[in-house]
Amino acid sequence: VVVKIGKIKGAEHLCAYFTADREIDTTAMRTAISSYLTDYMVPTAYMQLDHMPMTPNGKTDIKALPDPQVQMAQGGSGTASSRRLTRIEKELQGMVTEILGIDNVDVECPLGMVGLTSLSAIRLAILIQQCYGVTLQAKKLVKNCTLMSIEDEIIEYFMDNGSKAETSQEP
Repeated sequence: VVVKIGKIKGAEHLCAYFTADREIDTTAMRTAISSYLTDYMVPTAYMQLDHMPMTPNGKTDIKALPDPQVQMAQGGSGTASSRRLTRIEKELQGMVTEILGIDNVDVECPLGMVGLTSLSAIRLAILIQQCYGVTLQAKKLVKNCTLMSIEDEIIEYFMDNGSKAETSQEP
């Protein structure tokens, strides 16, 4: 296993490269790794290779590793993809795209699985504060948070404070 920082659509991600004699479920691998490591140490991208590129002296050739790619994980039920997104969900998706450079994140996908780190979570929390006036802890955003759960917190905030959040479906 080789881990390095790579750029995916302009944003830095921790990437794991590995070989195996059979195809490995990277979602299960990420889950297993996250039970041992703190969130910021868990890679975002996992690339299974047929073989590791080697230098002439037998060491792994880091420079020859392919460009990393983030696989878009689907959320729990997969229903988010089959329905129209609310205005807030679309706005949150735009924020994530701006920060991570990844388009159309599934609203049910944990943001940590697509590369949200503690630093990018701070940026997301600031954007949410500026747009909605809702303060969310960056630490909470990294831990299994989804766009749908963030929307729920925003709506709850508006309901508790006597304001309305538009949640109408986009045409």
